[in-house]
Amino acid sequence: MGWLHVIGAFRALKPSRGDDNNPEVWALILTANGPIGGAGFTFAADGVDTVCVTSHATVRTRPVIKRRGMFLSVLPMAGALLLAGCVSEQKYDALQASYNQLQAAYSADQAQIVMLDGKLKVTMKDHILFPEGGYRITPAAQAVLSKMVPTLSGLQQTKVVVTGYTDNEPIGPALRRMGITSNLDLSSKRADGVADYLLKQGVAQSLVSAQGFGAGDPVAGNDTPAGRAQNRRIEVTLVGPGT
Repeated sequence: MGWLHVIGAFRALKPSRGDDNNPEVWALILTANGPIGGAGFTFAADGVDTVCVTSHATVRTRPVIKRRGMFLSVLPMAGALLLAGCVSEQKYDALQASYNQLQAAYSADQAQIVMLDGKLKVTMKDHILFPEGGYRITPAAQAVLSKMVPTLSGLQQTKVVVTGYTDNEPIGPALRRMGITSNLDLSSKRADGVADYLLKQGVAQSLVSAQGFGAGDPVAGNDTPAGRAQNRRIEVTLVGPGT
């Protein structure tokens, strides 16, 4: 639970008619989990709770009604508020349930699982899923991927986006002989392989997509072996309504 239960109120992104007899809608921050400096929220719609997940905090908001001219100044907060990362409470709870299931299924050395900005992302290093310099999923990798199938197979609306990434090392001759001439090709083959396996395990085809980005969007420097190892990865991201 948050250590600060009511930290302020902010006018929703919906203008009032300017009449003292017409109430304005304000978003009241009810709880904040974690340090709130730099945390952000936005208001989704009248009568709908929102949950805002940022790298600094999880903030729950609830709409409240205010008469014009009756609201006192907003309580100060540490750091600027960023209007991003908010989802409906229903979606947040559904993502939280998926997060809990996946956290229970995977050990820390198999996958990193993060829920942020209304998305749930599972990151796996390439050596967990593929042989060195290869793109075909190993039997051991199938066992690892199968752990997420119970969570993904129950989805009906949430998109499952599989993305592949590599380091910036040149493609070797063995892969070139197989027609893979760039890191973009290699990352695409790997993402496609993971997506195909999930489909064969019963995840809905209409929800699954795959794309490779090559050496783009690195999470570490490519100037060290450790950094290159972090960049060679597969990400499986859940995006959408949360059910």
